[in-house]
Amino acid sequence: MSKSSRPHLRLTVDTDNLVLVIRLYRWREETDEKPDLIGHLSLVAHPWKYNVLFDFRRFIGVINESDVSTILERWRKLDCPETLYPPLSRQLAVVSSDLSLRSLLLPHVDALVHRRIDFFDTFDEGLDWLKAPPLPLRLSA
Repeated sequence: MSKSSRPHLRLTVDTDNLVLVIRLYRWREETDEKPDLIGHLSLVAHPWKYNVLFDFRRFIGVINESDVSTILERWRKLDCPETLYPPLSRQLAVVSSDLSLRSLLLPHVDALVHRRIDFFDTFDEGLDWLKAPPLPLRLSA
């Protein structure tokens, strides 16, 4: 498949491990042609019960602050009712070595109250983190 015909994103649902893998490929700011990430997630039954891995390794394009805010606003509406899961009960791994993308996303790690968010350089590191039992939260004294 050529880069021009490659889909904007690919969503893989791993029901055995409760992991959603979202591979973002293209994001065309100049044409406002952007993948409907939340539309894809809304097709998954109870998406809030899954850990999520965002794979940006092959990503081409620019994501700006407005894009992040829009995605987070729509994600919060889609994410679980607070009565189902306690805060930080699910995880979200971001796989990218792009420091500018990490710096754009880092201020938003607390926006999704049901998810612990961390950044990884490799797909395997991110997936291993999602599949491992979560570490207990450390409360500061």
